[in-house]
Amino acid sequence: MKLVSPDRGCVEADVGTKRYKGRIIEVSDATHAAALKEIGYFPASVGGVARSREHVCPNGHRNYFVTCGRCA
Repeated sequence: MKLVSPDRGCVEADVGTKRYKGRIIEVSDATHAAALKEIGYFPASVGGVARSREHVCPNGHRNYFVTCGRCA
């Protein structure tokens, strides 16, 4: 799991005997990931945004809301 540091100044984190360096770090141990999330690290969202297929407005736009900004 890739985690991102909560601040630009935070470039190192120690969890147990392991030291993680960098602003985006790869964590394989689930307990280490939980400890890092507890101090503010968050999952990296490098996968992009999923396309919506749930609702189609009358004008043909697919969106997450019942009415898009163009129809409102």
